[in-house]
Amino acid sequence: DNSYIVARDAIGVTSLYIGWGLDGSVWISSEMKGLNDDCEHFECFPPGHLYSSKDGGFRRWYNPPWYSEAIPSAPYDP
Repeated sequence: DNSYIVARDAIGVTSLYIGWGLDGSVWISSEMKGLNDDCEHFECFPPGHLYSSKDGGFRRWYNPPWYSEAIPSAPYDP
């Protein structure tokens, strides 16, 4: 089994990038310049997420009780 898991730190202190090649390869680097020129698609690895080669996608691993993905609907008025 050649599966692997890649995870980024919880709050995104260290950058991490992921790229996918035309041949199906997956590239991981802490610097954008480390991704191969053959990568057809790349993106910033989201903080607090992991990538599983078996699932082929991101999944949040860091779920603090105070975190909410909801976007406020009212403007801020101090």
